[in-house]
Amino acid sequence: MSGAEVVEQLRGRFATRLTTIVTGDSAAAATAITAALASSERDALGIDARVVCRIEHENADQLGSAIVAALGAAGDGGHSLSDHVVAAIVSKSPVDVCVILEGCDVIPPHSSGGKLVAELTRRLPGHGHLVLVETGVAVPALTEDWNALGRAAIQLLSRSLAAFPLDTASRCLNGVHSSHGLPSIDLLAAAVRWFDDDRSEAVDESLISVIATSAASSDSDLEAAALALAGVNAIERQDRERLAALAPRAAQLARAVGSPVLQFVVATADAFAASDRREPDAVLAALAHAPFDVVPARVAQIVQRLRIESMWLSGHAADAVPVVEEVFGRADDEESRRMVALARWTAGDPTGIDAATVAWIHREQADILIDPRRWPARSYVTSPDARRALDAGPLGPTHLVARACARALTSARAGEPVENPPAPLDLVSQLPLTWVCELAARWHARGIREGFELASTIVDGVGQPARDEFRALTRRNDGDLADGATWLLRQLPTEPTTTLQITVLGPLDVRRPGHEPGDSGEWRIAARELLLLLVAERTVSRERALQVVWPGIPLQAATGELRLALVNLRKILEPERPQADAGFHLRTDGSTITLHPSPHLSVDLWRFDDLHNELERAGLEPRRERQLLIQATSLWRGVPHRSLSGLERLRARHKRALLRLGDLSIAGGEWAGAAQRATEVLALDAHDQHAHQLAIAAATHLGDADALAVALQRLDASLADSGQAATAATEMVRRMAATGGRSSG
Repeated sequence: MSGAEVVEQLRGRFATRLTTIVTGDSAAAATAITAALASSERDALGIDARVVCRIEHENADQLGSAIVAALGAAGDGGHSLSDHVVAAIVSKSPVDVCVILEGCDVIPPHSSGGKLVAELTRRLPGHGHLVLVETGVAVPALTEDWNALGRAAIQLLSRSLAAFPLDTASRCLNGVHSSHGLPSIDLLAAAVRWFDDDRSEAVDESLISVIATSAASSDSDLEAAALALAGVNAIERQDRERLAALAPRAAQLARAVGSPVLQFVVATADAFAASDRREPDAVLAALAHAPFDVVPARVAQIVQRLRIESMWLSGHAADAVPVVEEVFGRADDEESRRMVALARWTAGDPTGIDAATVAWIHREQADILIDPRRWPARSYVTSPDARRALDAGPLGPTHLVARACARALTSARAGEPVENPPAPLDLVSQLPLTWVCELAARWHARGIREGFELASTIVDGVGQPARDEFRALTRRNDGDLADGATWLLRQLPTEPTTTLQITVLGPLDVRRPGHEPGDSGEWRIAARELLLLLVAERTVSRERALQVVWPGIPLQAATGELRLALVNLRKILEPERPQADAGFHLRTDGSTITLHPSPHLSVDLWRFDDLHNELERAGLEPRRERQLLIQATSLWRGVPHRSLSGLERLRARHKRALLRLGDLSIAGGEWAGAAQRATEVLALDAHDQHAHQLAIAAATHLGDADALAVALQRLDASLADSGQAATAATEMVRRMAATGGRSSG
């Protein structure tokens, strides 16, 4: 195919899904592609992303990164390479995107890069186009210089094992004669087997041979690379004896050669040795500067687990939380979720954890086989030796909190006063459930107000198991303890048997089983305003409530109005609860008012925020993102009451979700869905150009001439009314509409 013919075919690249161009002249093809892109730059119908394919693109990581970079996008949209590439294309929606892979026939179809191209062809988004340009140039032999190949392998294995080009390395080895006699080639062969998931002893035996040969010939670079791979292999197998044997020579070479992988191996060997000596601070010191990013994630995770455990054992639980969230936060398996929950719990944040995980953590706390430094409060209470050691210090921050919690319990048992009692959440996170319930009962029996606060925290967080513990304490042969538990059970609000629903993302509505919404006529302005404030902020001080609901009213009068509003609001939320009983949903004390979160209360705004907070996490799997967006947008039932705090923030979140859902609809070829989302956004903001782009693109792809005319007129009117200039993306979508869109081929 001539250069002119290449240019002509490229002119129609936005009119079809897949274009294949075959030309026998790579230089002429490159010139033609450059000319075609330059000629359409001013009147572009969409965004072009050109990738000149090279031999290294047979590795999917290399090819995927090149495509994402050509798109100028982050491409963070899931857990697979194709997810990342597709997400990068979707990020440009609703503007059409064309990916041009020039010289793609250099990528073998069986390679990971070739498989990525095939998968991209299958998964191409609705607004995506793919041009495959085959130049007919044969794939050259990688190398016939086996010695150079071996030295390249040494450099690669010393620098990083995080992204090994397995396909390329395998092809290289296929061209090497079996009588090569080069230890560096033996090292490359061992690396290929290891990265191909061969964990047999034969791999380690090959590495031992290379290490011995390189040491005898004083080839320190080769020896360092072989030691690095052997060390990482030992770490993955958790063979501490083998790692310890490699460590002395590895430490010598790490300083001399400067291999990041060998530095990781040495740091890990030192950390394992410190762990065997039961010295968590030394483990943390050894791993303080370890380059975790130079080894495969599965290997890094093994060492990160040791690092996290050492943070816990040394009393630095708060420092472990971001590490745990980084290493395990994106995983969906139960063990990873438990690791994140356990990290938060240990750091003093036991809130929002599901009942099954809480029960598992309580079993962990009660397990006497776990290192006593893991839960030092338990050791302090039960062991005089541990108590003396913990009293002597020095201790890490978490262990100081644990000691204070343990001292609170031992003092309560001895009938001694406690100055500055620990916070309830600290007590819940550091003491076993039985003990923390005992402490609450003893304090309550002695008239210490923190007893009821602690009991409320336990019951709210743990639920029925905590009530069962208090009931068990009423039967204990200990007068004060039994009395305190009995009084707490009488005073703690009983759990409702049904769920109360409060909706504010639209007209205010409170739904109770057995009552029609809005049938009671009970609403008074003050009660409504107070509820809206509590829904938005959950807990407010009495002073804040007075300022917001009764601004400018004299304090004494406003205080009386607040009392009346609380009575009215309690009747609306829990009309069946006797007036003398403690409220469950509405909690008050001398200084604060709380709308209590629980499984018995459903608030659409809280669910809305939870969904959006999850959406803001990086790396969401595409299907999960779509589910969350649909759930979040479905909660919006109309214009919320003007008194709802943070209304503009909520409106902005809702609009972003609708636009993103519209973009995903375009990418999925759901043109009608995209049009609907555009309509919903324009009802919120008539001048949002992104929404106008969605409407025009959807009508173009649907071939709906009437809808397209309306969408274009609406855009022109918006630009004229707002004084805005059309963005480049808007102009591209408008030009695409003028062409009549593309075919479905």
